[in-house]
Amino acid sequence: TSNYGTGTTPNTGSNTAVVSTNTLNVRSGPGTEFSILTKVFRGDAVTLLGRNTNGTWAKIRTGAGLEGWVSTALILPNVAISSLPDLSGSVVNPTPIPPVTGNAATVNTGRLNVRQGPGTNFAVITFVSRGTVVQLLGRTADNLWLLVKVPDGRQGWLSAAYVITNVPIGNLPITSGPVTTLPTPTPIAPTTNVWYGEFFNNNSLAAPVVYTRSDSAVAFNWGAGSPAGNIGVDNFSARFTSDVYFAAGTYRFTVTADDGVRFFLDNAFAGIDTFTITQPNVTLTVDIAISAGYHRLQLDYREYTSDAFLYFSWVKIA
Repeated sequence: TSNYGTGTTPNTGSNTAVVSTNTLNVRSGPGTEFSILTKVFRGDAVTLLGRNTNGTWAKIRTGAGLEGWVSTALILPNVAISSLPDLSGSVVNPTPIPPVTGNAATVNTGRLNVRQGPGTNFAVITFVSRGTVVQLLGRTADNLWLLVKVPDGRQGWLSAAYVITNVPIGNLPITSGPVTTLPTPTPIAPTTNVWYGEFFNNNSLAAPVVYTRSDSAVAFNWGAGSPAGNIGVDNFSARFTSDVYFAAGTYRFTVTADDGVRFFLDNAFAGIDTFTITQPNVTLTVDIAISAGYHRLQLDYREYTSDAFLYFSWVKIA
């Protein structure tokens, strides 16, 4: 079994737990309707602070000091969850989803691609941001992709995993949508990749996002300075995502960073993780076999002190 976290030791407290799943969302309250503050990873240790009334969620403190809620089904506690104090009374209800009429969904991630067809091998038409409400027109038979109309009137497909719907997905009609004449799409590699960057004024990717930008590459050298005027020169973090077309083959991905960095491919950990380590000026590589089509790349970056830089590249080796 691979350990995706770093086995971080919680700062204080005798009630602890170890993350037992690859990636675990830490939320602002005890339920999936609450926003995601950060993530912890398999093997990471957290301090247990309390629970909700029925014990299905626990309030925790991460090794980085951030407090939030996690599902108790995905941790291994060293005490009975029922022995923790009930903190349900301290929970502030999440901001309600804007009211919508008809079949609709609200985007629940920072940026979500809208594609020409139901799959990552289809070209991106546009993207929608967190909180955007889209009209639901249909679905695929496996419920993984939704045909939607975005606010500007365009139609396209997006992943059902990143939206909150106001109706059960299974109630929507199964449709092939605008791709009826394209049963076997031929993706076209973009001439320029677009990276979407979200910056946080803390070193744990904790909300809110205070600055965003789009770039054709991840190649930053902030030195002893700051990425933006509203971000400190130390103890900041950032997340960069891009959907990139690859021909089938084996690729070598290279990251050079000061300080911590973590790499994901198609939302799964991809073998590079120094995110919780103060390790200046390190270069790491990983070789990965990739199928032809679009793939989501994600880099999580953390700056502690002194110089800050991040460079990312890849090359086809087989």
